Amino acid sequence: MHSLNRRQTLSALAFAAASALCPTAFAQNPALPATIKLVVPLPPGGAVDVVARKIADAMAKHLGTSVIVDNKAGASGMIAARAVASAPADGSVLLYAHSGMLTAQAMGAKVDMQKDLKPVAKLSFGPHFLVVRSDSPYKTQADLVNALKANPGKLNVGSGGNGSPTHLMYEMLEDAIPGVKATHIPFKGAIEANNALIGGEIDFQFALPGVSLEFIKAGKLRVLSFTGATRFHLMPNLPTTAEAGAPGYRAEPWGGLMLPGGASDALTAVFAEAVSVALTAPDVTQFIERTGSIKAAKSTPAEFADEIGKELTQQRAIVKKLGMVNN
Repeated sequence: MHSLNRRQTLSALAFAAASALCPTAFAQNPALPATIKLVVPLPPGGAVDVVARKIADAMAKHLGTSVIVDNKAGASGMIAARAVASAPADGSVLLYAHSGMLTAQAMGAKVDMQKDLKPVAKLSFGPHFLVVRSDSPYKTQADLVNALKANPGKLNVGSGGNGSPTHLMYEMLEDAIPGVKATHIPFKGAIEANNALIGGEIDFQFALPGVSLEFIKAGKLRVLSFTGATRFHLMPNLPTTAEAGAPGYRAEPWGGLMLPGGASDALTAVFAEAVSVALTAPDVTQFIERTGSIKAAKSTPAEFADEIGKELTQQRAIVKKLGMVNN
């Protein structure tokens, strides 16, 4: 009896020591609802919706739950954002967020992406091409920049709409290269802007590889640079926009997941790990790459939140410069 008590005592002491060294080692993960709703701010059928559904399926397998997609399109994603911000913070509702929501907030939308929502993890990001028509006289980014400086406002740049990521990419180019000035022509979306470029209505634009790559391969468009921090993996000889003469330039619109703002750190960590696992699924990776986007590297929720804060500061400055703040 004495030796049994001694063994019990030693085991208890060992457990206590391990707990002291690593207090979370024996913590229980928070219980998850049987069904989780992933709110997507775009209509069904598009590339983002397909990615979201693949992510949802992969997360469901890891979490042992059902993850269903609920499409709530409109208002630059703010309808979806408001729905999730006001939902219970128990893990039953997630938001597929995108960087355009930060622009909407900077313009005055009544959702605070830093307080009303809690970042979980980035899923992917999509640097764009700076493109012109194949018969354009501009062979390089420097050629285009020189023309913009020599003829202020005479060249037309297209975008997917006022305040869209591609609109802000052009404004960032103006900030990076003093003297650059074009006339902005907004369209209803990226496809419309791309068609306008091919049709000769505009002189240049920023476009996702998924939108423009087939036209580049077909000889209808010429790509001058890539807005990412690093070069496009399928075109290693193509310079980044920064390398081509726009110091510090980097534009990488992203998609990621967020919880309601009141979600606990423990719950957020569970979903962050589920995203990390989901992004290793071959069908998820292949589809992200097929759209011309790049799978995000693993990061912590805190790192994602810090990135959002920095980007929001940049967006506010651009929106203020353009006079696009809605009071």
